[in-house]
Amino acid sequence: GASLDSLRVPKSRLSDAIFDQVAEKFQKLTSLDISYCENMGARALEAIGRHCKSLVSLKRAMHPLGVLDRSCQDDEAMAIAKTMPQLKHLEMAYVLLTTSGVRTIVTACRELEFLDVRGCWDVKLEGEEWLAKRQLEKGLKVLGPEVVDRYDLHYLESCSDDEDDEWGSIGDEDYHLDWDLYDDADIMLENFDGSSDGMWDEDQDLDGLELRLYVASDDSDHGIGWGPGSP
Repeated sequence: GASLDSLRVPKSRLSDAIFDQVAEKFQKLTSLDISYCENMGARALEAIGRHCKSLVSLKRAMHPLGVLDRSCQDDEAMAIAKTMPQLKHLEMAYVLLTTSGVRTIVTACRELEFLDVRGCWDVKLEGEEWLAKRQLEKGLKVLGPEVVDRYDLHYLESCSDDEDDEWGSIGDEDYHLDWDLYDDADIMLENFDGSSDGMWDEDQDLDGLELRLYVASDDSDHGIGWGPGSP
């Protein structure tokens, strides 16, 4: 069967230990969304980077409230820079990065075309010559760290590599995430063997397969656009 090339498990309870065990099963991944996953960190990212050499799009945004008890996450930047030099699209909104962490990523990921660091309040990019040079030479688009308007929808729509990207839908009345449900995601990944055998009918077309794990909720405002000092 066809190998999975796109995996979305936002707000799951997947841990570093789980990714250590299952990352090798997803060697054909080109797109991965692990946004709002609070139980994983640099160790999981390094495991992903070691095994998923075809990965070109990574979404690792955090919810503002989900990082309140965290310290600096530059170790995640180091893991990405060390193991994912082939990335073209990277979203790390509200991750606790510093300017140094962003520079490490930009320096190592020479193919990077789009970087989202909205809400990364310790990142200061204005006047940074290394970034200006990269933008001039490679056309790198950077969103943030300032949140110009609540969701920067217009800019994001022009830069996103996925027309039905979840970020492009944030703010729509019909789009909601359930921040509490994903209990079975770790079991699903542990049991996944890296192929589609036995999961679908044999005659079903699996090209461009995407696995999405998210559940609708009637909670309409998760505060993704909050800045420092917001209640």
